[in-house]
Amino acid sequence: MTEEKLIKRVNLDNGLELSLYDCSRRIAADTWKVILSARIEIDTDQTEFTITEKKKLYEIRQTIGKHITFEKKIMRSFINEEKKEETLQFLYESFLDNTKKYLSDKQFAERLALKIFADSLGKRKEKP
Repeated sequence: MTEEKLIKRVNLDNGLELSLYDCSRRIAADTWKVILSARIEIDTDQTEFTITEKKKLYEIRQTIGKHITFEKKIMRSFINEEKKEETLQFLYESFLDNTKKYLSDKQFAERLALKIFADSLGKRKEKP
């Protein structure tokens, strides 16, 4: 198992906390697989849903559970050891630049919960 090293925690505008981890691993003497893992832990009891139908909201929370996790991993393979930290820094900065606004949206937690709920019911079609 790969050891995780916390890089940074980012407080998002919607009250959630994004945790960024270095999960890189050596694949040869001087070569790395650089892995950035971005995670947000969400307490569904604390998530504000726009759903007004109490029965539906109860069903969602019962199905997906009290805690859900958003996780995105970004990888680059065959990175020379001297470029490892630079590559990790690039992944970290580009991830934040490209997704911070989306992750900070006030409805992010609700949309993620609804996606997980739909997936658990098999209602979402798999993309080819």
